[in-house]
Amino acid sequence: MPAPENKKYTADEFFNITKDADTERYELYKGEIIVLASPSIIHQRISREVSYALNSFIKSSGGKCEVFTAPTDVKLSEDTVVIPDIFIACDPDKFDKQKYNG
Repeated sequence: MPAPENKKYTADEFFNITKDADTERYELYKGEIIVLASPSIIHQRISREVSYALNSFIKSSGGKCEVFTAPTDVKLSEDTVVIPDIFIACDPDKFDKQKYNG
């Protein structure tokens, strides 16, 4: 999915363009569509351990937040959508069927 150069996209346009992407992952950063590389094995191992530690801490302290891992879209603004390796969501009302908004 090559994007035209110098075109800035909105989050809505981004989701429409990438909705059928099966093999590649994309982020939208300040209106520009970026193709993400696959993470390395060591990266995945570290990410798994950090996710587990965060989840264990939240549960053991009685927290209500949830730990999410990639690939989950997070819409930060009208021109930025990211796929963080790990994020903690504390407001369930910010989820829709596709992403976390905030």
